[in-house]
Amino acid sequence: MADLVRLTRPAPPQDYGERLRIFATPGQRAGVLAVCVGLTVFSMTASSFWISTLVFALIASIAVSGLNLLTGFSGQISLGHAFFVGLGAYTAVYLGGEHGLPFLVWLPAAGLVCAVTSLLISPFALRLRGLYLAVATLALVFLGQHLFLNLPGITGGAQGASVPQPSIGPLSFSETTQIGALELTPDRKWFLLAGVVLVLVLLAITNHVRSGFGRALMAVRDHDTAAEILGVDVARTKLTVFALSSFYTGIAGALLGSYLRVITPEFWDLFLSVEYIAMLIVGGMGTVMGSVLGAFTFTIVPRVIERLGPQVPFIEAGIAAEGLTVSRLNVLLYGLFIMLVLVFEPKGLVALWGRAKRWVVSWPYRF
Repeated sequence: MADLVRLTRPAPPQDYGERLRIFATPGQRAGVLAVCVGLTVFSMTASSFWISTLVFALIASIAVSGLNLLTGFSGQISLGHAFFVGLGAYTAVYLGGEHGLPFLVWLPAAGLVCAVTSLLISPFALRLRGLYLAVATLALVFLGQHLFLNLPGITGGAQGASVPQPSIGPLSFSETTQIGALELTPDRKWFLLAGVVLVLVLLAITNHVRSGFGRALMAVRDHDTAAEILGVDVARTKLTVFALSSFYTGIAGALLGSYLRVITPEFWDLFLSVEYIAMLIVGGMGTVMGSVLGAFTFTIVPRVIERLGPQVPFIEAGIAAEGLTVSRLNVLLYGLFIMLVLVFEPKGLVALWGRAKRWVVSWPYRF
């Protein structure tokens, strides 16, 4: 059996740096560098509305990347993602607000609290899979709503709680900083911070996926019984990926809560979990960049509709309107995006991007 496992297990990369390469070819690296530079220049010239939209998209990308590690790469369906996002936010409230700990302490601590909590919960879900696991994680959302509402000493209850703003040395995120001719507003600082955290998370997840642990994840996803026969410790793999996913989700929750400044328990409801699932499906499950594409799509499009909604004749203003409002249109778009992707491109936007790139590259050879 040991010989069989050794023969069927792919050899690890000889160079450890190979595991850290999200974009292996020079063209891919140049494209990503161009996107990063373009977004940075855009953030320095755009209005606060668009910068804020990008910040929400970057934070959502971190949360969806954590969900992708659990659902896309290991096949464990989770509808309780909103619980860990809220837990990360309230950890920031407790450690950063009540105890006054610095940002570089309460941000990773939010991830660690979520990881430890997931380790306490995951043994109960080890025997579950598919829809049974989805229902079990769904219970976390309702449990979290109850706890967040009935622990006012920590969460502030229904009145909400104030989340501390980051402060790194002399750089405060609650006020504007002037560096020569460059004016760094709080939103621009948040854009740079969320971008750096997202890059670090993507590097870490890529490292996980390209290691032996990542191959074990995909083996469990494809067939856990066969993976166990080949020597994969299925229970330990599921526990580890649940903890890692919750860690990254907790970091996203702390960042989201701090950016919102004031949070209430209704922020972390079932719709948030469904929203992250929709981002993952549309972007592309089981791909690192699919999480980013889905998060940007489902963050930017609703904000654009919200901005342009009053100018569209058939969209009515006000939440209590009987016709088509902005919020109802966004819900319809969520369903429409998911149906179109599942019918025409089940691999998501990342597959469409690859197909478009191949078409452009092969265009000169068509004549």
